[in-house]
Amino acid sequence: MDSFVAWAAANWKLTYLLYSVVVAAALAYAVPKAIKGKSTAYIAAAAWGVILFALLLLFLLGASDSPTQFLVLFGFGVFGAALGYLTGVWLAPSSLSEESRFVKAQSLVATLLAGAFGTKLLSFWDTLTTGDRKLILEPAYFLPVICGLVGYFVALAAFYTIRSTDGGQVKITALDKQFVPWTDSAGKAHDNGVPAGARIQFSGAADFEDDISVLWDLKPKDNSPAAPPLPAGTINANGLLTVPDSAWVAANPTFLDWAVVVTSNRDRSRFASFDIHFV
Repeated sequence: MDSFVAWAAANWKLTYLLYSVVVAAALAYAVPKAIKGKSTAYIAAAAWGVILFALLLLFLLGASDSPTQFLVLFGFGVFGAALGYLTGVWLAPSSLSEESRFVKAQSLVATLLAGAFGTKLLSFWDTLTTGDRKLILEPAYFLPVICGLVGYFVALAAFYTIRSTDGGQVKITALDKQFVPWTDSAGKAHDNGVPAGARIQFSGAADFEDDISVLWDLKPKDNSPAAPPLPAGTINANGLLTVPDSAWVAANPTFLDWAVVVTSNRDRSRFASFDIHFV
């Protein structure tokens, strides 16, 4: 064990590189599972985040002369990323509660910057940028600043891309107690069954500030053109589904899987669906 520690200390760049490869591989494995079913904005932001995280680690390893300097640069990068995240929340809050929480944090930060902490920061910045021999021009001082800025803009770009693209997303929900379990031909159990003749209330909305209204429709799950027509008034403008009666269900045993589709009235390209099965 002591020999391994000694080797790792002597070859610390290789050690950190191997560790980073393991972390990047774990992220590459875990991220797709975490964002499964998410929008393309999630996928793009997560992919670029992992790539730029790996590139930043390579840059830090190449620019560092010692493990201590590496940790300093990495710490500044993490600090910048945290500030980028907070800026993204400030620019695009997901809810009023998040916005109110950020206002509290903003007032705390403003208090710190206006007090002794802010004065010390200004004094430190003056020390870096004034005089005949400006410290900011030395790698030991400007490299942490660069790392902080890179972390800031990477986090801000990824976070804001997700939040801004997610604006206008359409959501659909329904109470679980309205559905019944059923088993398919392969013996697999499902919980989205709707009994013949039942009335199921769905709720849906579009996340636009000026128009949250939606349009309702019921479509075959596989969009088959051979699907039989549904009885009139199967789903109304308020999301109330009236399931066809048992005679219709018995007459169409191969067309029992449908999807309740809700579409934004403002942007018809935004929609969501809820799979159901007539039983």
